[in-house]
Amino acid sequence: MANQKGTPVVVGNGAEGEPASDKDKTLLWSCPHLVLDGLQLAAEAVGARKVYLYVHRDPSSKRAWRLALAQRDAAGIDRLSVTLVGAPHRFLAGEASA
Repeated sequence: MANQKGTPVVVGNGAEGEPASDKDKTLLWSCPHLVLDGLQLAAEAVGARKVYLYVHRDPSSKRAWRLALAQRDAAGIDRLSVTLVGAPHRFLAGEASA
């Protein structure tokens, strides 16, 4: 990263792109602050100025993430704000859709 041009960006992929897999969803629901801590640490390590978290668009998930982000904002513990990016409701790539 140190020798690259431009400003680094950190993107966390929590959209669970693999069909029939719930590992990302389980981690995001059970330990949202752990995931957000990791994004902040990664951003600090590479000198990023922007942080994104790519997640499913379902309403309950969005509410949960907004709550976790609001809690962190109120506590003032994050150096950078995290922008939520909603994933489409379909599998984007792989053998089945290629």
